[in-house]
Amino acid sequence: DLARATGRTATFTMPDGLYVRCIAAVDGTAGPVRSHPLVGDLYPAHTGATSRAYFAFLDPLERRNMFAGRPFARYTELTEVDEGVIEQRFDETYRDGWAYSEGEYDQRTRAVAAPVLIGARPVGSISIVEPKRFVADDDVRDHVPALLEAAQTLADRLASRRRPTQS
Repeated sequence: DLARATGRTATFTMPDGLYVRCIAAVDGTAGPVRSHPLVGDLYPAHTGATSRAYFAFLDPLERRNMFAGRPFARYTELTEVDEGVIEQRFDETYRDGWAYSEGEYDQRTRAVAAPVLIGARPVGSISIVEPKRFVADDDVRDHVPALLEAAQTLADRLASRRRPTQS
C-alpha cells in the first residue's frame, strides 16, 4: 500500500547484528531502485535512513556498547564515520521519530524511514526509497505521515493487534 500510495519503493528491514536486512520490498511506479532485488540486502547501522530508523530507537547504552571503538566504513563521500556525529544523528532521529538520508550509503538514492516499534522496542524499520534522479511533483519527505502510519500498522500486525476502524 505504501509503495502504491507514494510511487516509491517501500522496504521493511529487521536487525541482523550491526546491520538491518531487507526482508520485504515492493517497487514503486518509478520502477526498481537497484538492478537486483532488495530482499536480502544488508544495510550498515551507522549510515542511511533505513538503518538509522532502527538503531536510533535502541536503548542508547545498548547502542553505544555495540558501536564503541568499532571502525565505520565509508560508502560515499557523505557517509559519516565519526562516532560522536553518528550518535548525534541517532539522537535527532529519535527526537523526530523518523530519518532522512540522501546519498549516505548509496550515492544514487534518498530515503525516509521510520522504526517499527512493539511497545518501545524497535523490531525493524520501514522505508520509502527513491533514486535521486526520480522526478516527482512532491518530495519523498512529504510522505512521512503515510510512512509513520504504515509503521504503526505493521507494528500492530506483528503484535497481533487490530487498529480501531474509523467511523
